[in-house]
Amino acid sequence: MVENLFRKLKAMVSGAAQSPRTPAATGTDAQPVDVEQCVRQLQALSDAIDPALASADAPEVDARCNDLAQFLASLEAHSALPAIRRILGAGYVDLGSAYRQIRRVAEAEMAYAKAIGVLQSITHIDEHRLFATAQLAASKNHLGLLYMDCGPQDKAIAAFDDAIAQRKALARQAPGDCWNLVYLGGALCNRAHIARERGEHRAAMALYDEAIALLDELAPDDDCERSQARFAAMSAAFPGLPEFARQYRVNAQDGKRLLPA
Repeated sequence: MVENLFRKLKAMVSGAAQSPRTPAATGTDAQPVDVEQCVRQLQALSDAIDPALASADAPEVDARCNDLAQFLASLEAHSALPAIRRILGAGYVDLGSAYRQIRRVAEAEMAYAKAIGVLQSITHIDEHRLFATAQLAASKNHLGLLYMDCGPQDKAIAAFDDAIAQRKALARQAPGDCWNLVYLGGALCNRAHIARERGEHRAAMALYDEAIALLDELAPDDDCERSQARFAAMSAAFPGLPEFARQYRVNAQDGKRLLPA
């Protein structure tokens, strides 16, 4: 799971309630749930999937995904709490991403569908709106990648278009969220790849140019003193962000070079 996602989850927990143990529902028999502990447990279970994916150990990936799925299922009993729905949304996005990387289409689709449903249910709540919108966009972008790899392409196009629209809406609501702009650049690049593959060269060029211009602002790449100062300032404010932006920009530039002259 992306580190800044857990940072946002933890910030939500620390600012949301005076006590980390919150009643699951109203009533004297309600069992409390430790939201902060749920965040830690989610992070541990998500982190355990990464080495299994890296080693291409299919049985281990299945086991770790099953652990995460069981944990998320256990939280659904407390889903009346918006804070728990936030955790469920993040967890199902991560579970879908793991299944996507091993091309388990049905399982990935199910995880993303659960993520989208639970995240949509908290977009009307002020303290959760930006987080939920960002994770909805991530779900759509990941679905686009799934369908780009496994088909059908029409579903990939619809998913990427949704992701781009949500990222742009979030940029209007939170213009200072530079991570959102990086991911917007990535989604634009993904959509451009499909346009190029379909022979829609003019549309692909426009999408690549939009992505590159956006990512250039986040990771200046020339040697002038002003650009280097901006890069250093961006790295200090958003650790790791300029490197991500440069990777996405290279991806867009490589795709653009494949277009006919």
